[in-house]
Amino acid sequence: MTEGPPRSRLQRIRGDVCPCPSLGGSGLEIRLEDQRSEKMNVCEASEEVLRKLHPRFVCWLLAVAKGVKPVATILSVAEENWTGLVGILNELDLCWSYKGINGMVLSCQENEAGRLLGHLSTKSDRRRVNFLFDDENWAKFLYDHKSSSQVLSPSSAKATPVIQQDLDVRDIVVARDLESLVGSARFNQRIDKPACWSNHIERGKALGYPDCCIDTYDKGGKIGLVARHHFFKELIDLELDEKMPVEFWAVAHVPCSAKCKESINLGKRYLGAVKSFSSSLYDSVLKKLRVSYIAYSVGEGS
Repeated sequence: MTEGPPRSRLQRIRGDVCPCPSLGGSGLEIRLEDQRSEKMNVCEASEEVLRKLHPRFVCWLLAVAKGVKPVATILSVAEENWTGLVGILNELDLCWSYKGINGMVLSCQENEAGRLLGHLSTKSDRRRVNFLFDDENWAKFLYDHKSSSQVLSPSSAKATPVIQQDLDVRDIVVARDLESLVGSARFNQRIDKPACWSNHIERGKALGYPDCCIDTYDKGGKIGLVARHHFFKELIDLELDEKMPVEFWAVAHVPCSAKCKESINLGKRYLGAVKSFSSSLYDSVLKKLRVSYIAYSVGEGS
């Protein structure tokens, strides 16, 4: 039995099977080599884009793609890196949302839209579909799954993101499935709803944080300053402020203590997702994370 061409890193990290049609005839080896070369070029280009992201964002993104983390918010992407990131998100077959110049933009798989939100399904033959919501309909969509939206073509100018201060695109929410994305995006709506921004327990669970860290953060008050203060103080007391375990840099939350095994293990799984994508990218991320940073930058993600 003839084996198909090897899956690209982007396909392997997602864990999906890459269907390969039977390639009979004398040109089989040449055609397979062409496919390998094309996929290698895609992988190299993707890795170059990822190297330009903050190393923590790389950990969160690939952890989501690997299924280790349910959802993540990429806090900042340089304007010149945006198109490349969208290409990676497409290749990884993820769902994502961001603030566009005309409202909130949601990109997801057609089957996901049909499964969760039948009324939004386009019934088209496209594998992916992009929706545009104004602010009012975005809130309705998150809470009631009933809203009006506009379906955008892949090249629509209406999908252009808001560029903050001519520098970057901010707060891109990514997930493997639409349900996880909606559940997380709902907590970013700072409005008076049962599941609101200040509900740390539900929000932490939606983001895949350890229960011990969620509870400690929640007890620290409305914005978790107490939990953050105790964690930083413990790092300093243990003289770990400049040699903190790299796994703490990889995670997006504030660990409940400087000895939190759950956070360490989670950080290892995030880093493992990066390594399964590319060993060279893993080495680069690890090197950057091990550089001494100001401690208060820990746990600023989602």
